[in-house]
Amino acid sequence: RRRRRRRSREKKSSGVGMLLAVVLLAAAANAFYRPIFGAIRWDAWNGRNGGDNISSYVLKDMAPPEFHWRLPYYAKVLSNTTIAFDADQQSVMDQEIMHAQKAGLDFFAFDTYCSYPRDLDVPQCVEYTTESKNYTPSDPGYGLRLFTNSKVQHSMKYSLMLLGAPSVADKFLSSRADLIASSMNQRVMDGRPLVFMFQLSDKAAAAWGGYPQWKSNWDKLRSAVLARGAANPYIVACDFTPDRAERYRALLGLDAISTYAIPGGTDQGTPWSEQAAAAQAWWAEAASKKYKVIPQAPTGWSPLPRNKTHVPWVDEGGHHYNQPATAQPIADLVASAGKFSCDNPTAAETGATLIYAWNENTEGGWLIPTLGNGTARVDALAKVLPMQC
Repeated sequence: RRRRRRRSREKKSSGVGMLLAVVLLAAAANAFYRPIFGAIRWDAWNGRNGGDNISSYVLKDMAPPEFHWRLPYYAKVLSNTTIAFDADQQSVMDQEIMHAQKAGLDFFAFDTYCSYPRDLDVPQCVEYTTESKNYTPSDPGYGLRLFTNSKVQHSMKYSLMLLGAPSVADKFLSSRADLIASSMNQRVMDGRPLVFMFQLSDKAAAAWGGYPQWKSNWDKLRSAVLARGAANPYIVACDFTPDRAERYRALLGLDAISTYAIPGGTDQGTPWSEQAAAAQAWWAEAASKKYKVIPQAPTGWSPLPRNKTHVPWVDEGGHHYNQPATAQPIADLVASAGKFSCDNPTAAETGATLIYAWNENTEGGWLIPTLGNGTARVDALAKVLPMQC
């Protein structure tokens, strides 16, 4: 009887060992077991006392009554054509973080601009005012500041969406290296800080004297992050086509590609399903060409408010218009992006998905609760996230 009990214990031990081996092999085959999801933040909702140069336009963009339903939940409709908002408050950011956590998001990707007039001593910031057609916010970093000061973000992280020629200007290298090296910056692939870069162009490179000079400062940023004890940052080049994004990635020595948004539409408004299909085609093309990719999941594209007021920094006509999506198809697309990462662990090696966007309400992409639809999009995402491979 003792020998039988011993053999039984040995069989059980062997079975546990085999199960553990299977788990370890599966983990080795797929470097991540849970895809991660982040949403872009465009923080131009600091409307106190009329706001700065950018949020003052947003107050005009969203004032017509047909756009009130798209306003973030903290906005107020004062009359049929007058609105007010001010997201530059800790209480508002704390609420946004809690909504994002409920949705299952892992990080926010904060748009990172020059501040004007403070940064006019940076040649690339001066050049940016020309290339961006006078996009000159005075305090574009209020959102990131409030996020890092929050007591409720818990495990939620941030990433930087660096923008244009000023992205790695000497004046910003130290502070941005601090932010990237911080434990609050989202990590991928065994601890590499995740960073995004958008508005890459030959004009932006020319502001540095060419791509080799611009790459030199990207290398300086990497070195500064490493010197702070963090791992080599994983930097993602964003552009609207995979081939262009890959070109910029190679020229600057970056790590992968993605896109900021999936624009499109017609004067009549195309079904959102076409935008979803275009996003999936983007990921598939990148993978088929063996590009390293972070899939991007759009939540819409409809800059009609900007078309009415004709904001100076971008020309988006009525043909840039997709019909608004309901909450569940958006959640389904986000889940599809996660599944793409699980199914393509070589191309989508980080397991990350970038969502357009948290609060690009004037341009047509948002997850943030709104006056018209409440928490519908947050609630729908909460049913599919987190997910596992």
